[in-house]
Amino acid sequence: MMAALMKAALMKTRARRFAVPAVLAVTLCAHPAAAQTGPVSDFLPSGEYALEVAGKPVPKAEIYQSVYASAILVLSSELPAPVRLNPRAQSVETVNLMKISKQGDGSITLLPDSTLQPQGAFTFADEDVLFAVDGKACKLKSKPALVGLHPAAELKAYKPEYLRNEARYTADSGLLQTLKKGAPAARVRIFFGSWCPHCTANMPSMFKVEEGVQGSAIQFEYYGLPRPPAMGNDPEAKKAGVNAVPTGIVYDAAGKELGRISGDDWRRPEGRLVALLVPGAPKS
Repeated sequence: MMAALMKAALMKTRARRFAVPAVLAVTLCAHPAAAQTGPVSDFLPSGEYALEVAGKPVPKAEIYQSVYASAILVLSSELPAPVRLNPRAQSVETVNLMKISKQGDGSITLLPDSTLQPQGAFTFADEDVLFAVDGKACKLKSKPALVGLHPAAELKAYKPEYLRNEARYTADSGLLQTLKKGAPAARVRIFFGSWCPHCTANMPSMFKVEEGVQGSAIQFEYYGLPRPPAMGNDPEAKKAGVNAVPTGIVYDAAGKELGRISGDDWRRPEGRLVALLVPGAPKS
C-alpha cells in the first residue's frame, strides 16, 4: 500500500520536474514542531523497504507503515530518534521514543501528545527514498523483487503484509473439503510480483487455501516476476502468456492447463479451484 502511495507521488513529481522515485505526495506547508491531534494506532510492520545509514545496511531496523496516516515510521539504534516520513508534507520528522507505544499485535501507536520535530524533506533516487536526520544520510532502499520459484514460507518471511492478509482471509471450509477429498492430482502455479499491491492484497488468500488442503494431491508453487517493464521479458511469463499479476494457472497431472485464477476469482480462489478440478461439486 505504501509503495503504491510512493509511486503515485513519484508520477506527480515527475510531471512537475524530473525523474525521481515513487513515494509520497500532496505537498503541505511544513510547520515547526506540531503536536499530534490523536493517537495513530495502525503503524504496522512493513517489508517494502530496508534501511541504510551512511551507506551501510541496517538489518535490524524496524520499518512500519500507517494507512491511516499515510506515513512511514523508522526505528533504529543508528538513528537519534524514531523517524516519520510524512507524505502530506513530503517531510521528515522525529518523535520522542517515549511517545511510542508498541502493541501486543506488533503495531505501534504514537501517543496523542507526541511532538514531531522537523528534519527537512525527503527526496528520491529511482525507487529509493533519501533523507537525513541530524546530519546522517539515510536511505529507505526498495527491496529487490522476489524472482523465480519460492515456497509460501519464503514469501511470508519476506513481507509481513503477506502474513497479515492471510490472517484476514477465511476460506470456505466446505470448498476446502471438496478439494481435499475430490480433486485429482494438479499443480497450481501463481505468478505474482512482490512489488505489486494487488498481489499483496489478494495472493495471501491462496496461502490459506494451500494450508487447508494439505494432504491432497494438489501442489502449489509461487513464481515471482521482476518489476515492469522487465516483467514482460521473463521467460516463464512469456511461455505461459501471463501479462498481469496475480495470475494462477492450474495444470493437470500431465501438465495440461485446465484454467486460470484471475480478477474476481481472487475473492474466493478455492471456489475457482473447485470449478476447475471438481466441476460437478457445489460451488459454495
